[in-house]
Amino acid sequence: MIDTTAIPPGGEGHIAVTLDTHGKRGKMNKPINITTDSPQTRELTINVEADVELDFDFETPNLYLGQIAADSVVVKNVFVFIKDVDEFKLGEITVTSPLLSARSLGIIQEEGQPARLEIEVTAGPGFPPDQFKGTVLVHSNLKRKPVTELLVWAQIPTGVEIAPRSLNFRIRGSVPADLQQEKLVNITNYANNLPLEILEVRDLDGNTKLTLKTVRASREYQLVVALDNPSVPTGGHRSGRIMVRTNNPQYKEVTVAYSMVWQQ
Repeated sequence: MIDTTAIPPGGEGHIAVTLDTHGKRGKMNKPINITTDSPQTRELTINVEADVELDFDFETPNLYLGQIAADSVVVKNVFVFIKDVDEFKLGEITVTSPLLSARSLGIIQEEGQPARLEIEVTAGPGFPPDQFKGTVLVHSNLKRKPVTELLVWAQIPTGVEIAPRSLNFRIRGSVPADLQQEKLVNITNYANNLPLEILEVRDLDGNTKLTLKTVRASREYQLVVALDNPSVPTGGHRSGRIMVRTNNPQYKEVTVAYSMVWQQ
């Protein structure tokens, strides 16, 4: 907050600075730029420096579990920093979702390092479609910080996921290695009630060579897309489409686009 009252010659003004650490720790350096109407000093910069120590806080306030299936069970270990372990007493560990559980694995103390409380977090099974969010709350006897929170979240895809849905080949010369580029397309089945079958993969424009690999039958496949050397352009660009047919009625035909760009 800036005192916008005009400052007379030889007078003083005041600037109130608030630093939001956003849960970060360690050294922080933030510049504040001040613009004035003084012809001698149009701009000034104030550097605000701080060394933020965590008192009773999770090492990171978020735990992302990634893209997972609805029936997954995920176990992760996380850490809570404790500034003064001698005055600390652990209270309850609670959760906001029946899909979450958490328990203490004890305090780790290493020479020259802050004490850390290790927490084991278990999530699942039975995640809802699309997205899951829940919170782990660790309680303490500290009046200044009675509780610290950890947001746990995950993406739960449904059906069949084909990624990426577009590919880009950049050809920088006639070097053989450049003409033998390969890209991978991952095909994952998240529909538990229907085993996945890949019925056909085909380049609709005839520019690439396709190889389908089974990672886990009915669950996960990998499509290798390689440049077909005789079809590589000598300049400009070329685009095309790869069609993937599956036995899932919602994903009968899925198209992956690609482009081939010649760069000198």
